[in-house]
Amino acid sequence: MQDLPDTVIEVIVEAIGNGHLIQKQARLCDLAALDAIPTEILRRLKLNHQQAIAISPVTSPRILSKLACSEYEKVRLAVKKNPQRSTKSEIEYIKNTESLRLLSKHENWRVRARVARNLYTPVDVLEVLAYDTFNNVRGGDSPLVRSAAARNPAISTRKLREILNYQDPEVRHAVVKHPQGLKVLLDYCLKPERNFPEQNSLHRILTGMYPEISREQMDDLLNSEDFLDRLAVVCNPNISKDNLEKLTEDKNVVVRQTAAQFLLEKHN
Repeated sequence: MQDLPDTVIEVIVEAIGNGHLIQKQARLCDLAALDAIPTEILRRLKLNHQQAIAISPVTSPRILSKLACSEYEKVRLAVKKNPQRSTKSEIEYIKNTESLRLLSKHENWRVRARVARNLYTPVDVLEVLAYDTFNNVRGGDSPLVRSAAARNPAISTRKLREILNYQDPEVRHAVVKHPQGLKVLLDYCLKPERNFPEQNSLHRILTGMYPEISREQMDDLLNSEDFLDRLAVVCNPNISKDNLEKLTEDKNVVVRQTAAQFLLEKHN
């Protein structure tokens, strides 16, 4: 991610401190998997959020390396325990739907995960596997079954939105591997979550800075009444020159100054 100006950092930190920005742990873990949390913001997150990101098996290598140098011992220990394990295994190419239905109920989670990855698995079976909680002393329960279902192109975007409420970070991150998954995740992170009208969420601001948000998503932030939304778009590497020029006349001084600074750096 590009470096943020000191004024932007100060404004975001102040907004966190006065309660204007909500910190939602699950969404921050999702953004850490996308490498979408600037270093300056990362070290200012609450301790429990830093720990959750440090232990998540899908956190980006850059963010893990930063947390490995955290001032908090608990965060450094969490990084050491991070599995960063591979979840790859051979894909089964069974085409018979009845066989797939039968295997989807197998006691061993590895068999169910192969069924979930199979492109011929019926959608109704996939949706059951997306909630897989089969528990057996021999086979056991594994989030890898749910992850495999989330990555399968046949699963619906409606189901993907439900999966983003799961507690397992690896399952939520699997959504990004789905052809429509990144847009669904970014939409979810951009969704306003306000307990009070004056509140916003940190994950919404960080998502606004993420270069792969759509033009429609960017326009929504540009037209927001909350200056932090507009500030997030100013810091997005893919903002157009025209929009930067418009934001140099924004009613908020920090937005104006930041837009002018990036306009000078990028287009001069």
